[in-house]
Amino acid sequence: MLPVMQKEFREVRRDRRTLALMIFMPVLLLVIFGYAANFDVSDIPTAVVGPGAKAAGAELQEPFRAVDVGL
Repeated sequence: MLPVMQKEFREVRRDRRTLALMIFMPVLLLVIFGYAANFDVSDIPTAVVGPGAKAAGAELQEPFRAVDVGL
């Protein structure tokens, strides 16, 4: 196992693009998922079906919103 690890480290040291990619990609993903992606839920369209659906649809609170009320 050790010879394989040594070979891989030599390859990475020789190929600077691979080393740059190994450092750049995790940093890029950290920035994208840390700042750019917004996972705050502000609106959830909901269908309410069944007996008493109108009453249940009227009682929904934020962020839920009844878009379809049926039997």
